[in-house]
Amino acid sequence: MITGGQILINVLFRSKAVDILLALYEEPLNIRPLIRKVGGSATTIEQRIRELVKEGLIKEKASKQFPFRKTLELTDKGKEVAEKLLLLRSTFTNELPLKRMKWPLLILYIVNKIKGKTKLQKLVFLLDKELKIIKDHKYNFIKYRYGPFSKELIQDIEILILAGFINIEEEIKEINGEEITIPIYTLTARGQKIAQKIYNNLTKHEKEKIEKLNYYNKMTAKELTQYVHQKYPQYVLSSDNIAV
Repeated sequence: MITGGQILINVLFRSKAVDILLALYEEPLNIRPLIRKVGGSATTIEQRIRELVKEGLIKEKASKQFPFRKTLELTDKGKEVAEKLLLLRSTFTNELPLKRMKWPLLILYIVNKIKGKTKLQKLVFLLDKELKIIKDHKYNFIKYRYGPFSKELIQDIEILILAGFINIEEEIKEINGEEITIPIYTLTARGQKIAQKIYNNLTKHEKEKIEKLNYYNKMTAKELTQYVHQKYPQYVLSSDNIAV
């Protein structure tokens, strides 16, 4: 099994990074055809390309013929990473690498999208502690500066992104004069298919209870964090500023 650690390059967890790599694995492309193929804004794609070039995964090759456009293609390192991504995705087409990964998929199936890592952590925590849905294959939450935190959950989300079950977009927000990048998580078609099976295996009572996730998800990250802080103070490390 290939784990996220074997192909762990931080830029891969940014919006459109994996899509760009896999598109260029199929064929070298100019920037405009690449944007059309992977979708998204030109600004995002151009920023990801710069980051992937910096990581040594993509190189630019200037055309010797008019109109002398630059063609983007994978380096040997980029091809190796793309091949590992494809192997990971082909290995886990209809199943998850770890059973506990079903919980974040189930939550996304209910709420459609989650904005921010803080909210993601809190929703999985509440699925367990508040709604009592998680009976096995639990995440270990520890006391942390923004309340309950699970390192395993972050790692699992990264693997689910690489494996093609979760899609990540980004929103730039200014907080206290500083630009913050907020990840937005949604299910891919593959993730939706597996999540639906997980949902169908819930009891009628569990399906009714889990709808409360929509109420939690409509809260801002600050409101949700305050709610968890007040109800589960044993998981709060300090009174630091609340994150997004």
